[in-house]
Amino acid sequence: MMRLPPRDDGPVRVLIQEPQAPHIFARSQLVLSRFTAEIIKWEPYAAASLGRKLRIWVRGLHTGEALGFAGQTVAGLASLGGCFLVWTGFAMAWRRFRYRKRDADDATTVEYVSAQVEIKPAVIQSAPQINETSKERAKIEMEQANSSAINGYSHNGHEDARAGWNAAPYDGDSVLILYGTVTGNAESLAIKMAASLRHAGFTARVRDMAHCQPHVLTQTNCVLMVVSTYGDGEPPEDTAPFWEAVVHGNGLNLRDVKFSVLALGNTTFDHFCKCGREFDVALERHGATRFFPRVDCDVDFDAPAKYWIEGVLGSLQRENYGATPAGI
Repeated sequence: MMRLPPRDDGPVRVLIQEPQAPHIFARSQLVLSRFTAEIIKWEPYAAASLGRKLRIWVRGLHTGEALGFAGQTVAGLASLGGCFLVWTGFAMAWRRFRYRKRDADDATTVEYVSAQVEIKPAVIQSAPQINETSKERAKIEMEQANSSAINGYSHNGHEDARAGWNAAPYDGDSVLILYGTVTGNAESLAIKMAASLRHAGFTARVRDMAHCQPHVLTQTNCVLMVVSTYGDGEPPEDTAPFWEAVVHGNGLNLRDVKFSVLALGNTTFDHFCKCGREFDVALERHGATRFFPRVDCDVDFDAPAKYWIEGVLGSLQRENYGATPAGI
């Protein structure tokens, strides 16, 4: 290869590729006088510094020519990968949009910002503020109940757990609050719901789904569920046996039971609040009546959770369900 100078009086550079060159960029350089053809400079590739050889090799590696035909083929296929990345990005965005639109039509839900729930003024005015002491007391009661033998089972595997479920007695007039959690958010909201019910004069029991039998749903008249979703629309790991029996099982007769579900999730995932949605649909399939629509919560769940708690409490107060005068 010969390179002519940009000026008329400049030297002529000749690039020579020797037969034993490792790649096409491994060239020796010969500089000649433009007028006399006298050799001004001779730079053989073999005598080049290690740094220069490395720079030349990186250039050949970038184009794929440093590795011959195989390298060029790999480089060409890699360049086409950029087109596939653009396509897969559009495909993932469309898939997420499609799932979110489909999930929105699966079951009845409610926009917590567009409606207000009327709660009896007398109850709200007379009810004391929920403090940390009442929360701790409710949590201690829940932990003591969960540690009792009638509410637990040997969790040696999903099949063994389902086989070992036996009927457990519950007060039918009590509001049963079941939670399934990974990080503890569902548990804290269940305790908060129970504290609000107790201050309003209702009897409430809080249970972890991981330590409950599915037949507990038949031994109460009112069930509230607070459940989170993680991963690819999966239930919390410890809750899986209970979820499997309720969502995919048969034989539960919940015709005299009313329920409401608070679902926790994250909109960055395809299956937003899938576990809560499945519980909501399954309870209705078993004959239960949804007395307050399901509310789906994103990562910032304080406002929708508060709306759900107030809505459930208001609905129960209007029905005067199992309430006793506050303070008794």
